[in-house]
Amino acid sequence: MSASKNPIRNGSGMEKATAHARDAVDSARESLEGGYTEAREHAARAFDAASESVEAAYEESALAVRDAHGQLETMVRNNPTTALLGAAGVGLLVGLALKARR
Repeated sequence: MSASKNPIRNGSGMEKATAHARDAVDSARESLEGGYTEAREHAARAFDAASESVEAAYEESALAVRDAHGQLETMVRNNPTTALLGAAGVGLLVGLALKARR
C-alpha cells in the first residue's frame, strides 16, 4: 500500500490513531485510579470493622475477668480454710511437676 492510500500514514489517520491511543490511555488511567480508590476505601472500612470487633472483644473479656476476680475474692473471704488448702494443693502439684522435669 502506498503512503497516500494508507490512512495511518496520512495526516488525518495518524491524528485519529493518536487521539484514539490517548483516549485509551486516559480511560485506563481513570479506571485504575477508580479501582485504587475503591480498594482503599474498602480496606479502610474493613480495618474499622476489625478494630471495633477487637475493641468489643477486649472490653467483654476484661469485664469477664473482673467478674471472675470478684467471685474468687468472695469465695476466699467466705471460705479461707478451703482456699488455703486448695492453694497448698496446687503448689504441691506444681512442685512435683517441676521436680519430675529435672
